[in-house]
Order: sequence, then C-alpha cells, then structure tokens
Amino acid sequence: NGKTTLVKLLLGELEPTEGEVVRHRGARFAIVNQHHADQIDLTMTPLQFIRTKAPGDGSEAWERFLRSELANSGIESSLVDTPA
Repeated sequence: NGKTTLVKLLLGELEPTEGEVVRHRGARFAIVNQHHADQIDLTMTPLQFIRTKAPGDGSEAWERFLRSELANSGIESSLVDTPA
C-alpha cells in the first residue's frame, strides 16, 4: 500500500513522479528490514556486527559499553563472541 515507496521517497532513494518531497533538515530516517538475515552477516559475532555499525573510538571502554548494550538487548554474554 505504498509504505516502502513512502520511506524510499523520504530517504531520497526514489524521486517523486509528481510534486516534491520536503524533509525537515533535522529529520532522521532509517529502514529496519523485517528479514534480519538480509541485513546481518551471519558469519560475524554480535560484537563484530555492532562494531561495524557503531565503531566508536576502539577503546576498551567502548567495547565494554557495546557488550553492555548487547546484554541489555537480551544477548547472553556467552553468545556475544559466537558467530550466528
């Protein structure tokens, strides 16, 4: 019903056939695919994957933060370093 088309217009991935798209300059958009396997490299561990999305400064403190965030998301510590 046009939901994906609307999001692609907002992201600038499509140009409108009529009219114009006006985005607020402070607006942020993202797509979260319902089929996670399309977005995740299943050969990577959860920690490796999250580092590709949020590399931070590479410090030990940043890694502890990422591990904490993964734990808060329900990923057990025993799985953080295990590929899918």
